[in-house]
Amino acid sequence: VTLADKLEGQKRVKTLEASRTKKRRDLYDSQDAIDQRRTDLIETVEKQLKSITKLESLFIIQWRIV
Repeated sequence: VTLADKLEGQKRVKTLEASRTKKRRDLYDSQDAIDQRRTDLIETVEKQLKSITKLESLFIIQWRIV
């Protein structure tokens, strides 16, 4: 194995390590986005559960049979 081959191998290793690091960072970013979305959905559901419903008559219909 020549010095040039070793140098080329080291460059390849460095490139692969940089790619792995980027993919790992992307994975963490995606996990953070998923966690934030889950938190937002939980908060939305909690707000909906706490909402107060109100029943109000808008009009009254009376029936008469003759």
